Amino acid sequence: MVKSGLDNKIVEDQAVPRVSHYRLAAHLGTALTIYSAMMVSAFDLLAKPSQEVKVLEMLRSPQAARLKTLSLVTLGLIATTIMSGALVAGLDAGLVYNEFPLMGGKIIPTDLLALTPKWKNFLENSTTVQFDHRYLVTIFLFFFFFIIIFFFFFFFFRKELS
Repeated sequence: MVKSGLDNKIVEDQAVPRVSHYRLAAHLGTALTIYSAMMVSAFDLLAKPSQEVKVLEMLRSPQAARLKTLSLVTLGLIATTIMSGALVAGLDAGLVYNEFPLMGGKIIPTDLLALTPKWKNFLENSTTVQFDHRYLVTIFLFFFFFIIIFFFFFFFFRKELS
C-alpha cells in the first residue's frame, strides 16, 4: 500500500515522501466499504429469528420509515465527510487555515475557487477541500442532533400522542 500510494515524482527526486491524496481517499473509501459490509453481515448473523418478526413490524410504521430515511442520509453525510477528511489529510490542508470557524478572518476565504476549471478546486485546492470538510462536519452535527431529538421524541413520547 505504501509503495503504491507514493507520488512517483517525489520518490524520484528523493524528497519528503508524499502520498497522493486521490490514492489515500480511494484506499480509505475501500476500507470503509469493506468494514460496512462486514458490520452488516455480523448484524445479520447476530439477529435472532424470534426478534426479526417484531423488528419488521416496527419498521413498517411511517415514523420508522422517516427515521430510516434520516439515518441513511446521516450515513451518507458521514461517509462524505470521512472521504473529505482523506483529501484534507492527503493535501495537508489542515495546515492552511488553522482557526475555526473563520478561515483567514473570513467565513468564506478569498482563495476558495482559485483554480480553473472550477471543479478542480474541490479536489486539489487545499482551501476549498478544508472549507468543504469543515462545513460538512458542521452540517452533519446539526443533522445528527436533529436525528437524536427525533429518535428521542419517537420512542419516548409516541405513546402519549396516540
